[in-house]
Amino acid sequence: MRFLSFGSGSSGNSYLLECSTDSILIDAGVGYRKMKKYMKAYGVNCSSIKAIILTHDHTDHISAVSSMAIYLRVPVYATDIVHQRVKSNFRIHVKIPREQVYTLQKRVPFQIGGFTIEAFDVLHDSADCSGYTIEADGKRFVLVTDCGRITDEITARATQADYLVLESNYDNDLLENGPYPYHLRQRIAGAMGHLSNTEAAKFLATHDFPSLKELFLCHLSENNNTHELVHDAVKEAISERNIPFHILERRGVTGYFDLD
Repeated sequence: MRFLSFGSGSSGNSYLLECSTDSILIDAGVGYRKMKKYMKAYGVNCSSIKAIILTHDHTDHISAVSSMAIYLRVPVYATDIVHQRVKSNFRIHVKIPREQVYTLQKRVPFQIGGFTIEAFDVLHDSADCSGYTIEADGKRFVLVTDCGRITDEITARATQADYLVLESNYDNDLLENGPYPYHLRQRIAGAMGHLSNTEAAKFLATHDFPSLKELFLCHLSENNNTHELVHDAVKEAISERNIPFHILERRGVTGYFDLD
């Protein structure tokens, strides 16, 4: 497998995952023109992309989904609730064509080309939010983003990953002493908000990840986090384990990563 991030943060989120036969996009919240530009620059084989799967309905994850689906001529998979919210989102002027709308059920595996995919619950203040376990080429890739709290279900999925994408959104001190109003700070730090560096690091430090080969930290806040703070927190958490980790850029491409 290979992994490429087109952007990870509230400015826009989209990821490409390739296996030996096919590719999928996870979210499409980076601008349509940027996506096409990035794909050309990195030599992405657009004809190999078989589908777009969505984590949730917030605009930074779906803003370009209709345009990308039409351009790539691929189905868009999401829960029924997420599809309803995409359809009613006034910021998305061009809607996903009806024949390209595919509904998934959480905890029910489905096949897209060479990928076996299963969605699971993630706590976030959207209409609905999914993480994904994706298997291909004998490897297991797990993505957890926009996550207010680590649940037992997330733990069960993440600890079995060969490759894990995990949110590390904010630093507690920067959030508490930063420019955001109280209600927004409460929302971000709440159980339906985002995962802090401290929470991500604690999760990594207190659980076994017997097959984890590589870790990716995603969705860093622009105002309430830094690469250095994430790096230090995660490095300390996994200091006794030889697990390479990478911090995904908020704006712009990070990758390709060969997931051997």
